[in-house]
Amino acid sequence: MSKFKTVQSGGKIVSTEGQLCLLSEKDGWLQKVEVRLLNSDINQNGWKFLNLAEHRKLFARTPLLCAYVGDKIADGHNFTMKKDTRTGEEFADFTDANAERIVGYFAKDEDIRLETIDGKEWIVGIGTIFTWYNRQLVAKLKEHGSLSVSIEALIDEMHYEGKIEVFTKYQILGTTILNEKVNPAVVGANIKTLQFNGDIQEYTMRIASFDEQRSGLPKKEPQTQKSNSKKGEARTMAKVRKIDDLRPMFPDYTVLAVKGQTVALLSSKGCPCVYTFRANEDTVVPEQICEVAVNSVFGEGDNAVDVSAEQLVGGVQARLDATKIALDRATTENAELTAKINAMVEAEKKRREKLVRDAVNSELAENRECFANEADLDEHLCDDLLNADRIGKYAEMVDDDGNFCGDERARADVNSRCNKAVRKAKQARQANNNSHVNWGELIEGNSNVGKTSIDKILED
Repeated sequence: MSKFKTVQSGGKIVSTEGQLCLLSEKDGWLQKVEVRLLNSDINQNGWKFLNLAEHRKLFARTPLLCAYVGDKIADGHNFTMKKDTRTGEEFADFTDANAERIVGYFAKDEDIRLETIDGKEWIVGIGTIFTWYNRQLVAKLKEHGSLSVSIEALIDEMHYEGKIEVFTKYQILGTTILNEKVNPAVVGANIKTLQFNGDIQEYTMRIASFDEQRSGLPKKEPQTQKSNSKKGEARTMAKVRKIDDLRPMFPDYTVLAVKGQTVALLSSKGCPCVYTFRANEDTVVPEQICEVAVNSVFGEGDNAVDVSAEQLVGGVQARLDATKIALDRATTENAELTAKINAMVEAEKKRREKLVRDAVNSELAENRECFANEADLDEHLCDDLLNADRIGKYAEMVDDDGNFCGDERARADVNSRCNKAVRKAKQARQANNNSHVNWGELIEGNSNVGKTSIDKILED
């Protein structure tokens, strides 16, 4: 087991503190975890890490590790240092049967964030453990609720402030999960489960055992909140959160409960989540909303049994998931059928409109030809029957049996107009004949004009 004081590539490898809590379990194969990785406080080994924001993304794509020794899970930082026979370079070897191995990882930059917790700025990461290959580890996490973790870093640049080693530039090698009996090189944070018993419990840290003499630092007394020691000195107090005030801040979630600065949420998909505000913060950062594992407690005291919510409602959730899949399938089929019906309706509408236009045009042409000697029917006589509104109304007409009759109604309207125009032309001709008499034509064409009755007798 290494003591992490090996100098390698000009740097020193150290192991520092972190905290990990279980989040949601996905499909039984992947366990999401949230890890408090690093803060800038002086830890109990006399180390201080600076430039957290600059180094935050270095945790992305680094592994979560764990050692299995017999029935011991998370046995420690198990590996051996070996020397390359050709180059003489020392390196960490993980081929031994008891060596720690990779059990998970942090996937991408977006999974690593900065967050202020209990007044300290932390690098916090969302990682994944492969449940299929580490079932005992996940079970132990759920059983104990908390296990220590250590973050291994390769120090590139540092300086001393008294006895304090200040690290200003470093590389992240990995995060090792340790069981409750292992002394990590640096302690302070851990891996834990988050329980839900009608309200969200506050995050807590269980400090692993620590060798104070080895650190060379005096034991730190636990800090307590003090009242103002100087007259006129303002003391910052955490803002009191109320559920009614929080609801508008989480529009896509149901606010279940709030305690201190931590809010219990339920997503639209039914996943339990938590969000922790920074002091006096009024803006929600959606990326910091985390899914959590929820437990129910059966019984009381020593006889109490913790059961994960996934076990408790697993059957119901499975049926809900199956129903959702069926609903999604039916919705998709309905959308496809609706699209087909709409296409058919549109095609039928266009067919009817064409029938109406053809009926109007052909009927007008026949009337103009038929009544050519009686009236000069205007070719634009029925233009208003061909505008979009009238065509649309004709296209919707059906008889008592539901059969389309719009084209016949259009023909009837054309004939009505044409007949009216013909009658009007005839009446105009008659009126014109009655009001004009050519007397010259009447005399010239009548042989009796100018003759007396005696003349007519003599001619006979």
